[in-house]
Amino acid sequence: MKDLLPLGDTVSHCRQLLLIATAFLCPALALSDSGDVGPRVDDVLRLLDKHEVLYAEEDIRRAAIAGLLKAIDSHALLMDSKEAEAMEHMASVARAEMWPGGIGYVKIQALCKGGRKYVEEVIRDWNGSLRGLVLDLRGGAGADLESVEVIAGLFLGPRTDIYRLVNGRNEPVVTKASRGEQLAEVPPLMLLVDGNTSGAPEALVAVLKGRRGIMVLGGTTAGDALSRETLPVMKDLSAYIATRGIVPVDGPGYSSSGVSPDIAVSGAAVVDDPGTQDDSSAVIGENAEVNELLERISQDPVLRRAVDILLSLEAMSYGRPEPAGKEDQNAGEGRKNTPGDK
Repeated sequence: MKDLLPLGDTVSHCRQLLLIATAFLCPALALSDSGDVGPRVDDVLRLLDKHEVLYAEEDIRRAAIAGLLKAIDSHALLMDSKEAEAMEHMASVARAEMWPGGIGYVKIQALCKGGRKYVEEVIRDWNGSLRGLVLDLRGGAGADLESVEVIAGLFLGPRTDIYRLVNGRNEPVVTKASRGEQLAEVPPLMLLVDGNTSGAPEALVAVLKGRRGIMVLGGTTAGDALSRETLPVMKDLSAYIATRGIVPVDGPGYSSSGVSPDIAVSGAAVVDDPGTQDDSSAVIGENAEVNELLERISQDPVLRRAVDILLSLEAMSYGRPEPAGKEDQNAGEGRKNTPGDK
């Protein structure tokens, strides 16, 4: 600004800067029609004209609209049609790998409409060979809540109510349920999160946390419990902005507070149990491929902890279906060998 406006009187110059800053940083005032509330965009434009500052009026008005959106929702964006399309079709999966020990790893960078089907297909293709699944949602964003419903359906089955959308008065607008067919064999699920997990990935964590066979590891999530939509504003411009709040049907709300992990793990050490010793080798024996995997992920404490847990569960045959005929045999024997029976 100092290169555009003449220095002039120090007090006068500071007042001019304050006027412009108020208009752009507090656009709710800048767009007000009330003369006693604060400067309007037109007031600022006249000030710029007075000092013969060069500007494009269209750019100024767009900046004012973008500022208004930001004042309402700090994550709001003003986008042209190409930017809106790119956001909708952003790649959802950064990595998808099947690891030794039957562990599937999926790094989700965004839950967007264009990538929803791919996330589901990757997990379904692995079903039957999975002994555990890691969904890495650290840094994950995106606004596609239908992806939340589809992914939740893989573990919960269809028609399980999972979240409500509420309006600005916190009144329920609609209740959403999981959808799609449940996996034939539901594996233990590890959800990795951090302070940058927001949007639809954060909603997924909120609705799955506390359910059987699912564990959340890492750090507390962003606390961004808002549903966002892309709304047309003017020709070739759309606003990506929060329109509803998200409230899990089961479990507490997470607006501002975020979703806390079941096991808190920092980037350097295990927070909940600093003295924990790495005894995974005692669990897996002499499996060279698994040992190689553990070495590969050794610099990622959160991921390493998740894999250690899944390997331990596999060693105990957690979640593994009974061999053919075993269930009938157990049923015939009844409870006669149950500890505690007389």
